[in-house]
Amino acid sequence: MILEDLLPCTSILVIDSDEFVKDLVEYFRLVLEIVRKETRGKTKHITLLALTDLLGGYLRHAVLPIAKYAFYAGFIDYNSISILLGLFDELKLFLRSNGQGWAQPLPQNLDNLQIRPIPLQDPIAKEQCDNLIFVEKTEQSGHCDATLPLPFFDSNTKPSAIALPTKTCPLHNIEANTSSYLVMNFFVTSYKCLQLKNTKSENIDKFRCDFVRWIDDQVVPRLADEKFYAAFGGILRVRSTIIKLGVSGGGAEQHIDDFRQNTQTAQSQTLLAKFHMTKASMIIFAILVMLMIWVIFGTMCVYYRMKTVLKPCSPEGGRSTTTCTSLVSSKYSYQDKTKSSESSQGCFCIDDEDYTSSPPAEVKSRKKIEEEEDYTTTGSGPANDSSRTESRLPSITEMSEKTTSGKRTPSKKSSPKSRGTSKKTTPRSKKDGKKHNYLDSESEPETSSEEG
Repeated sequence: MILEDLLPCTSILVIDSDEFVKDLVEYFRLVLEIVRKETRGKTKHITLLALTDLLGGYLRHAVLPIAKYAFYAGFIDYNSISILLGLFDELKLFLRSNGQGWAQPLPQNLDNLQIRPIPLQDPIAKEQCDNLIFVEKTEQSGHCDATLPLPFFDSNTKPSAIALPTKTCPLHNIEANTSSYLVMNFFVTSYKCLQLKNTKSENIDKFRCDFVRWIDDQVVPRLADEKFYAAFGGILRVRSTIIKLGVSGGGAEQHIDDFRQNTQTAQSQTLLAKFHMTKASMIIFAILVMLMIWVIFGTMCVYYRMKTVLKPCSPEGGRSTTTCTSLVSSKYSYQDKTKSSESSQGCFCIDDEDYTSSPPAEVKSRKKIEEEEDYTTTGSGPANDSSRTESRLPSITEMSEKTTSGKRTPSKKSSPKSRGTSKKTTPRSKKDGKKHNYLDSESEPETSSEEG
């Protein structure tokens, strides 16, 4: 707020002379110089940034629009407006900004400008008229029926050059400093040359009407542009002079009255363009939201499908907490469990003492050797074939009954022949002193006879 109080109020800012522009620029530079001298360190840098940003926005919002119309009305010359434009460019360079974020220019009302008319009484040299291109036709009355073509721009919306009906240098850049007050000088020269050629009054009136209509249609709409046109210097003064000569400007008065409304319409179009940009972004945002909803819905469908495939497999139709996969896994685990139990209680009858006294590795090797020996002893078939062993070997149940009842034959205990035979058929472990409970082929008849 303190820095804003240093700037003049826009309501009292009236640029009507070159001296006012010089004083205003000196005031701005004085404020900047005081800030540079009185501040130090980071405070100096921050204060300078804030002040230059404030001055840049103030120049764009109020000073430059008023100064441009003062130049178009002929109050100031090109040097004064160029000083303000140079200061504005210097501030943008310091801030490294293009000024797009600052406040928009103030609309100007042409009725508030007290424009002085151009004096047309002074004579003009004939040599100055030789450069103009006239369309002449001499009549019997001695009056010259001469007319002049009107200037025209290279573009109706964004002009950059203007063409004048002159013999030398017809094209001019309307933004160059050499083109300052170009249109005003052309009108003054053309009007005086028409009077010098003793042109009919009808032609002179027609030239004034056409020229003021050209100003209203082609020039005045461009005055509200933020771009500065040096060739339009004093153009409002030309228009005011033509109107005071008693020539109707057609729709000029109405155009001037509606100038502020047109400016506001242009600003509203700018806001409308911003609204369109906002609308486009809203459409993109809506599309993204729809895509997100579609992804979520698809994920839910996939999850529901997977849940349906993995539903409970109860044959009775009731509720079950076990899924198909769990049943399958339990089935296989049950088979593995049964297999392991069978292996622990299999056909190979190993005493608990042998199993505890011998390590598992030796027991396995002993089993393998016994299987090979049984295979060679019993024949060509496998050792544990039920078809071959039923007729020759007793079952495990019978052997266990014999062991518990104590009905073993003495021939098996005392017969050296049977002991020798058992030594041949049933190998012993070096570390184990006990014999396995395998029966050879020689002991089968004795066992069967005793049982009989």
